[in-house]
Amino acid sequence: MDTKEQITIYADTRETNTSILPRLQELGVRIQVGELEIGDYVLSDDQVVERKAAAEFVASIMNGTLFNQTGKLRLKFARTLILIEGDIYSTGHAIARDSIDGALAFLITLDGFSVLQMKSQQASADLIYRLAKSSQSPDAEPSFRRGKVTQGRSEALFCIEGVLGVGPSLAVRILDHFKSVSAFFTASAEDLQQVSGIGPKRAERIHAITSWQQSDLEAGLQHQSLFTDPAV
Repeated sequence: MDTKEQITIYADTRETNTSILPRLQELGVRIQVGELEIGDYVLSDDQVVERKAAAEFVASIMNGTLFNQTGKLRLKFARTLILIEGDIYSTGHAIARDSIDGALAFLITLDGFSVLQMKSQQASADLIYRLAKSSQSPDAEPSFRRGKVTQGRSEALFCIEGVLGVGPSLAVRILDHFKSVSAFFTASAEDLQQVSGIGPKRAERIHAITSWQQSDLEAGLQHQSLFTDPAV
C-alpha cells in the first residue's frame, strides 16, 4: 500500500497486550501507540473507539466509572463507538439484567453513542479497520453525525445530577426545561413538577435540598463529602 494512502490508527498502550494490533498490522495499518487521554483507538479527529471486554463493561456499570468515562468521550469526539467483546449477560457479576439494559439504553438514546457486541478481538480488529478506512478515505461521503456536546452543557448536567434523587435521564429533562443550573436551583416545588418524572413528593424533596441553608452552628462542624472520585 502506498504510504500516502496508508491508514493510520492511534492506539492506547493498554492495547498492546491484545491480538488487535497484530491483526491491524496484517491489514496494512500504520499503528501509533501511546498513552491516549481517552479512548482506546483514535481513527480520526472526530472518531474514537472504546473497547471493553464484557466483564469489564459490566464492572464499569457497577462501580460507576462507565458514565464518567463516556462523558469525557462525548466532550472530545463527535462520534464514539463502544465495542463490547463477549456476552454481557453471563459475566458472573451480581447485577440485574435491567441494570445492564438501562445502561445500554442510556448510552445509545441519550448519549448518542454506537454500541456493538463483538465475538472476538479479531472481529473487533476487522471492524476497526473498516471504520478507519472509511473515515480516512478522501472520497468518503460526509455522514450525518451528532455534534459535540459543549463543555458548558456537560458541566451543567454534572451539577444537576449531584442532587439526591436526580439521575442522568432526569437531569437532561430538567436542563431542557429550565435551560440553566441557576433556574433549576431557584425553582419552586410547583415549578419542578412541570418536569416529566417529578411528582409532588420528589419535587418537595429536591426543593428542600436546593433551598437548604446552613446554620452558624453547622458551619463549625467538620463533615466529609458524600462524593468521592470513582476509581479509574
